[in-house]
Amino acid sequence: MALGLAYDSDAGRALAASITSLMTGASYKRSAELAGVVGAYNVMLTGDHSGTYAQAR
Repeated sequence: MALGLAYDSDAGRALAASITSLMTGASYKRSAELAGVVGAYNVMLTGDHSGTYAQAR
């Protein structure tokens, strides 16, 4: 809004997509750093995503 972009405009959607992409990359990086310290959850190691998050832990 501060940039004067309409929510439902191509420019507004492009900006939102760019911000979302940066946030995703930052979260993946932080997740990898955390996994390096405490290890990955078993579900990530086995690739078995059939259970719930609580069951995987």
